Amino acid sequence: MAYTEPGGTAGGRVASRGMRVLIIEDDEVSAEILQSFVRHYDAGAQTTWAWNGYEALIAIKDFAPDLILLDYMMPRFDGLDFLKTMRTLDGARDAYIAVISAFVDKSKEREFFHAGANVVLSKPIDPAQVRAVMEKVGAGKPASRKNAKPVAKTGTKAGPKPAPKPAPKPAPKPAAKKKAAPKRTA
Repeated sequence: MAYTEPGGTAGGRVASRGMRVLIIEDDEVSAEILQSFVRHYDAGAQTTWAWNGYEALIAIKDFAPDLILLDYMMPRFDGLDFLKTMRTLDGARDAYIAVISAFVDKSKEREFFHAGANVVLSKPIDPAQVRAVMEKVGAGKPASRKNAKPVAKTGTKAGPKPAPKPAPKPAPKPAAKKKAAPKRTA
């Protein structure tokens, strides 16, 4: 999990419900676009961005999202793998999941639904689709989230940032030359 941003802009068009939205997207620009849609429709939304399904599983433990916007094609742990795993986690059993993909046929769509998705949206994503999903999720949520756990801010207001890549391992040091043992003379 690389970025968490509580709140949003004052120009939200849907009554602020403090919705907790987990965006799982490996493309930073796409994640920023989704985040801007969320903030536009719910000024009080809290968003967290995960680079892939594996990071998202870790994020769910602390974040407990109401809505998950899930990209299908990602490295390491794709959207389908994520779906098959996450429905067993305490923090995500009740989350509404919108799978987002440019490559979905009816067979793949059935597979998403069988794995636990609530809706499948096609790319390029239309802001009206995000709004409709948020309204559906928000209709069942109270106007405030007084019992919600606080979210630690780990990024900046500039937008989501991918998780830092591990530092490369240093090259092995060349073996020290052994000094020859002095010859004994008897």
